[in-house]
Amino acid sequence: MAKSKTAFHTIGEVESALGIAQHKLRYWEDQIAAIQPLRRGRKSRLYRPQDLDLLAGVKHLVDKGQTLQAVRNTIAEKGIDHVASLGTVDRGASLSERNRKSADNQASRPSNEGAVQASDDSTDGKAQIDLDALGQVYSRLQKLRQRIDAASQ
Repeated sequence: MAKSKTAFHTIGEVESALGIAQHKLRYWEDQIAAIQPLRRGRKSRLYRPQDLDLLAGVKHLVDKGQTLQAVRNTIAEKGIDHVASLGTVDRGASLSERNRKSADNQASRPSNEGAVQASDDSTDGKAQIDLDALGQVYSRLQKLRQRIDAASQ
C-alpha cells in the first residue's frame, strides 16, 4: 500500500525514492541548514513532502556539478522553493520500482577506475585488487606530484 502524498518518510524511504545514500542525506543535512527533517526522539528522522522536494532539487544541482557551497548560495539567492522546484520526486512509484530504478542508475554510472573490484568467488569476502589499474593510478599520481614540485620551484 502506497503512502499518502502528505505522509512523513523515514530516511530509508527517502533513500529509495531519491537514490541518495543515507550517509549522504545526513551529510547534506549538516551542510545545508534548509534541510531540517523532523526528529522522533534523538535518532529517527522524519522527512516531510517539502523536504523530499528540496532534497530532489539539491540532488539535481549536485548531479549537474554544483558543490554544496554553490547549492547553499543558490538557496540564499533564489530561495528554497526555487531549488525544490528543480528536482522531481516520483511519489506514485512503489518501493520495488524505486529500488529497481536506483539499481539501474547505479549500473549506468562509471566505475572508480577499476582499481578495486569485489570478487564474488572469494571465500573470505575480501576485495581483489586489479594491480594493472592500481599501477596506472599510481603512475598518474607520480606525474601530478612532479608537476606540483616543478610549479613550486
